[in-house]
Amino acid sequence: MVRRISIQWSACQAPAPLFGVAGLNHQVGCLPAFHLASSPVAAVPFAMDVERSSFRGSFLPEAVFDELLGLATQRLAVDDAFVLLLGSDRFLGRPPAVATESTLASVHALATAVAAGSTPVVIDAADRTVEGHPELGADVGLEFFLGVPLVGMDGSALGALCAWDSHPRHTTPDDVANLEQYARHALTMIDLHRVGRELEIEREVLVATGHLLEMIVEGAELPTVLDSLALAAEDAIPGTVCSINLLDGTVLREGSSPHLPESSRRAIDGAEIGPLAGSCGTAAYTGRTVIVSDIATDPRWELYRDLVLPHGLRACWSVPIRRPGGQVLGTFALYYREVRVPEQDELDRLARWVNLAEVAISRARDIIGLREAATLDPLTGLVNRAEILRRIVAAQALSLACPAILFVDLDQFKLVNDTLGHAAGDQVLQVVARRLTGCAGPADTVARFGGDEFVVLCPVCEVLADAEALAHSMVEALCHPMTIAGRTLSVSASIGIAMRRQQDAGEFFDLVSDADLAMYAAKRAGRSSVAVFTPGLRAAAAEELTALAGHDGAFDMPFPRRADGALSPE
Repeated sequence: MVRRISIQWSACQAPAPLFGVAGLNHQVGCLPAFHLASSPVAAVPFAMDVERSSFRGSFLPEAVFDELLGLATQRLAVDDAFVLLLGSDRFLGRPPAVATESTLASVHALATAVAAGSTPVVIDAADRTVEGHPELGADVGLEFFLGVPLVGMDGSALGALCAWDSHPRHTTPDDVANLEQYARHALTMIDLHRVGRELEIEREVLVATGHLLEMIVEGAELPTVLDSLALAAEDAIPGTVCSINLLDGTVLREGSSPHLPESSRRAIDGAEIGPLAGSCGTAAYTGRTVIVSDIATDPRWELYRDLVLPHGLRACWSVPIRRPGGQVLGTFALYYREVRVPEQDELDRLARWVNLAEVAISRARDIIGLREAATLDPLTGLVNRAEILRRIVAAQALSLACPAILFVDLDQFKLVNDTLGHAAGDQVLQVVARRLTGCAGPADTVARFGGDEFVVLCPVCEVLADAEALAHSMVEALCHPMTIAGRTLSVSASIGIAMRRQQDAGEFFDLVSDADLAMYAAKRAGRSSVAVFTPGLRAAAAEELTALAGHDGAFDMPFPRRADGALSPE
């Protein structure tokens, strides 16, 4: 079936450059290319909105159809044959030097109409009697036009293969059959190039995936991994702006948005999630993929559209990043500069990048968990012995710092374990940890040193009186009654203080040992006491140790023996 159409033309506006022809260097000259700002085929019932076509032909090289079009031009004996691709709005061919701006504008409008249909379109000498359409005919150099739509296997409109001539002629059935045959060849070429491009993208994705997995395995910092992931996704999906966000409670934190406008990045960082919180905030809130094809009209973007529309961003697809158990870790979004609805294959490719983001974020959080497990006391959640010792060394490494150490030891804690049991004793230690932390300053570190011993690091202590005031506040806080295992208890503690003096800045001291000696001095003074280390305490400890030594120089430690013969310090 052939459509023989009569087109009612509206006034043509000055044509704008048409992507795909401008810049082509032909043997007969370099011609401009054209795209109508408003299509003159508005009266044609099958005209279509090219911008919203789902087909993207940008993967095709400029000269892909040159040989085919040359054959069509020769076989049909016409001035020119060309291919129009929808979606990317590309006009591929080699227009003759005789083509004028008005000719190319008319041809392009007709080709767009052809692409919207399912049957060939003919305008030939039989239409010369049409009156009132001076744009057609010798005045514009267009006397003959034959167009065949290019339709994909799924029925989608891909474009059109067209032929035209500046001289009048009649169309024969062979002309239509020949152009349809060339159209089938063009579709085959499109499919081959599309498969080739998909394989190339797949290879690029695999290479990027391998590189990212290496980074993750080697322990690269999460921001570095996410930056590389976002850039790789933008390279693999041309025309996109990638944004990766992390979920922190009920707010989003920026993970990586290398090409998102700075104002948008600042607005996203700390934004509350919710059902109307843009694409990403809504995806994190619902745990579902959110496709916003037009930011300008979607109600979910009402509060945020002014942040992105001025920068040319028109669509945003956001997918929640979820752990296998369903926990939402963040969102992975792609912004587009045109109104767009994704095809299923695009969502499938997007899912691969989302999976990589999940691996990176989950591993980073697992590493943080392992680090916390290595540095925190599992019972109280406080810093453990190894970590507080590391921090003390770091504090002393600061040349002008005067750190102070408080060594806290609970009085008669063994009695709690013996009478109420170790479970009750654990509860007491947890209460003590909370109370000590409540007294400490924001820069201070409270650690469980072992058993019922706690160490507090004040990294910068102006005067000794400040450390003493902190110690007394802790003693007072611990004295308040607590209910454990249905019984009301009061806990007291002895605290020793050691501090590096200003004149000793730059030197390293065993401040923990000094504070420990001061703590024993406090115990000798009575319960709930505070003592400050002095050099005399170390001298007294050395004399006591010497007194314990036997004639052969061995120490007779006053520790009882357990049933197995081993010494017990209890």
